[in-house]
This record gives sequence, structure tokens and C-alpha cells, in this order.
Amino acid sequence: MIAIKIGGSLLESKKIRECLDIIVAQNKRTFIIPGGGVFANLVRSEQKKIKFNNLAAHNLCLLSMSSVGCIIQSMIPKSSELIVNVDELHLRKKNITVWVPKNKFEVKCNKFTNWNTTSDTIALTTSKKINAKTLIILKACEIPDSGNQGYLKISKKKGFMLSEKKILDKKFYTEINDCNFPIFIIYASKVESLTKLLRKF
Repeated sequence: MIAIKIGGSLLESKKIRECLDIIVAQNKRTFIIPGGGVFANLVRSEQKKIKFNNLAAHNLCLLSMSSVGCIIQSMIPKSSELIVNVDELHLRKKNITVWVPKNKFEVKCNKFTNWNTTSDTIALTTSKKINAKTLIILKACEIPDSGNQGYLKISKKKGFMLSEKKILDKKFYTEINDCNFPIFIIYASKVESLTKLLRKF
């Protein structure tokens, strides 16, 4: 199973359809984890205005991810299906499943219910849970140090660098240590690099 985290901000880019077409064409078992995009940005801005707590913000961001997931699945309806519970992945009939994490609501604050943890870290911890072969993170921004290949393999050191540049969240690099699969991050405009990377798995 290949896990692919699609940044929610890609909804505003024409490249998202190219990326989805490539994923479909590879014809491999794929688990798509959506970001929160504009919906999560709205949660962040409204929290400053209304002053609700981080637990509420975290749960609203899970709804944001679910909203983006529904939109992504609607773009490739014949090739994909939605999934709420990752424990039911083995029951899915289509190669591509798009996660809507609305059942991941927290009822009490914990180490993940804050803005240091976003859909990036959620994608990593969920990829561990499903024993993914790899996690590929698609971003709408350019990735430093990605070179000619167009993507970057993330170590803990690289993860820290990317969090400092606000490309990944602050919690992400702390969750890499016990990860037994490779993690890559790629600028979504480098669609040819996405094809090459997916062929490796």
C-alpha cells in the first residue's frame, strides 16, 4: 500500500488533476490522505476571532481534511472510494481509497490537539498504522534541496529543516524515528518526478 498525502492547498492548483491522473494510471493500491486546505485555514483564522480552544480546532481540522477528501474522491470517482475507518482497508474493492478522518475526533486534549500537529503528522502516524510501503507528501510549494530529481527523501534532520521552513508541521520530525518505510516530499508541479517515484513501489 502506497500512502500519499495530498496538501489541501493543491485544490486551488490545476496540478492536482495531473497528479491524480498519474496516481490512477499507476494502478497500484494507494491510500490518499487529504490535507485541510482552505477549510483548515478558516478554522485557524476563526479561532483567533472567536477564541475557541485547540481541542475544538483540532476536531474542526479533521472535518476540514474530510471535506478535502470528499472533493478529491469526486475528481476520480470511477477509480476510488472513500473510507472512514482505516481498519477496513482490506475490504475496499478499488485500488485507490481516500480517507475521510471524521471518526478521529478527540474528546480530551492530548499531545496532538494543537497547531504543532497538522495533517502532515496525521498522515505519518496513519501510514505507520496501515503498514504503508512508503509515504509520499505532495505540496503546492517548492521543496528545498530536492535537486534535479524533484523530490526529497525525509530523514529526521531533513524533517526538522522542513518544519523550520514551515513546509511541514513542528511535530512531524519527532515521529520519524520509529518509521520503517521511506518518506518523500515532492513539489506537485514536478509531475514527471511523481511518476518516477511511484514506479519505485
